Amino acid sequence: MLIRINSESIAFQEGSRREGIKANESLNQLILIQNRLYFRQFILNICINLYDYLGSILSYLILAIPIFAGVYDSLSPTDLSVIISQVNSQFKKHAFSERCKIAVTLKS
Repeated sequence: MLIRINSESIAFQEGSRREGIKANESLNQLILIQNRLYFRQFILNICINLYDYLGSILSYLILAIPIFAGVYDSLSPTDLSVIISQVNSQFKKHAFSERCKIAVTLKS
């Protein structure tokens, strides 16, 4: 923007080479900052997706122990599916709150 405003002065002082170098340095700095941002977002997205995936597997593994131990043998398949849904729902709510805490921590 400054080049556009001061173009007449730059032309009279033959400073186009110097201004070109400054503009290229600013552009390179901007590209470097953008690359860092994209890399951090990429790592954060991988961690969030991995956390979600492993969290859902872990919730089913935790539920498998009492189911295969026979704790829920007296329940009908419908009642058992309700319990599984409730446990998964609670687990995901807890995981979401933990993810929010991590995001707030990373933001500050």
